[in-house]
Amino acid sequence: MRLFVRVEYANIQSFDASGQHSRIAGEVIEFDPNTFLSAKQVEQTDRLRKLALCAALALEDTGSLESYARPPGR
Repeated sequence: MRLFVRVEYANIQSFDASGQHSRIAGEVIEFDPNTFLSAKQVEQTDRLRKLALCAALALEDTGSLESYARPPGR
């Protein structure tokens, strides 16, 4: 599985930032959670958790999470 997303640093577009001190931020755009999650998960999960779940799945696919596994007996 490959996780492709684009991060863009520009004026905030995902919400009205007119009342904020800064209006420039990095936003994840062109992210489609349907590629990785079931329809039920997509419907019941907020955007932040979708990003976290997909990132964890991508790490799991690379084997990067194995270094964080608990030793036997713990």
